[in-house]
Amino acid sequence: MGGYTTHGYEVHAGASYWEMDAGNECTNYVAYVESAVYRVQTPAYNLGNGGDWAVNAAAHGVTVNNVPTVGAVAEWDGGEPGLPPPGHVAVVEAVGPDDSYIVISQQHISGDPGGYDWMRIDAGSQSWEPWPDHFIHFLPYKTTVGAVPTPDGAGYWVAGTDGRILTYGDAGFYGAVDNVHLVAPITGMAVTPDGRGYWLVGSDGGVFSFGDAAFYGSTGGLLLNAPIVDIVATPDGKGYWLVGSDGGVFNFGDAGFYSSVGSLHLNSPIVGMATTPDGKGYWLAGADGGIFSFGDAEFHGSTGGLRLNASIAGFAASSDGGGYWLVGSDGGVFNFGDAAFSGSLGSSPLPQPVVGITRAPGGEGYWIVDGDGSVHPF
Repeated sequence: MGGYTTHGYEVHAGASYWEMDAGNECTNYVAYVESAVYRVQTPAYNLGNGGDWAVNAAAHGVTVNNVPTVGAVAEWDGGEPGLPPPGHVAVVEAVGPDDSYIVISQQHISGDPGGYDWMRIDAGSQSWEPWPDHFIHFLPYKTTVGAVPTPDGAGYWVAGTDGRILTYGDAGFYGAVDNVHLVAPITGMAVTPDGRGYWLVGSDGGVFSFGDAAFYGSTGGLLLNAPIVDIVATPDGKGYWLVGSDGGVFNFGDAGFYSSVGSLHLNSPIVGMATTPDGKGYWLAGADGGIFSFGDAEFHGSTGGLRLNASIAGFAASSDGGGYWLVGSDGGVFNFGDAAFSGSLGSSPLPQPVVGITRAPGGEGYWIVDGDGSVHPF
């Protein structure tokens, strides 16, 4: 199926994810995509062979049902024609109207030299690859990417991995891609300086522009080493940066390139990026809280050497660039430099893990966003 993405797996296939066998294996591929693209935390238990995933996941409280959603894991128990007894797993990349079909990406099942394959399966299909026995939802059905405030802080947009856009306060709606067949899930959003437009970026680096947000380029047609995890606009809105989970930085429009960590072996994947007020530098933040500063961005500290209760899920810089915040998936907040601590969700029970933190335009607080789209102000 043309136009597919491997999500960069061929570069990382030699590593084991979720204790799966590395290499040309369906389970390791799915574990990689779920962790690298959808930021699912490594399960504290072994899922076993592909055909065991549904039973083992359900036993540990994960939602398992017959409802396909983008980002869910499709699972076959095994024994069907073309699928041996150990079973099989794949990633749901798209869902047709009324669940009439699904598009999956998978590995170790096709004749492709790298083992990759994209397949459309119609509901009720009796082909060699039938409709899955189960769908495993490690994340909510419609996972939130994060929230981005309007310039005056009197509203914000909430974006989902399916490309939906929800508006609150004085945030205007300028378009969405939730009704478009996406090749890759949405992983980031940025807003123009006047708040009359925004960009969305997919994990393949495809960029969608709405309102007065101009298109300056993308990596949608490139074979990436790692998924894109964030997009950051320049201060004047005439360019933007894309950053991959491996720390690779791609600059477009008037966004300057000030180096990256794309060629380094990282202890943890990059989860976020922020620019300095003049746009002549930026920071990258890793899931372990490690901070990398470039250009005129100054290093103010990190949690890279600490043992964290939960991985870092979001990053935001203070208005003057003199500090920044990190937020963990458990809602714990770490502040550095002149970024003031205004509270956290670290001791609060959360329906879904936190996915990001956003600074209030005036710099006097921040919002924390969790996976079900709830926004918590501080």
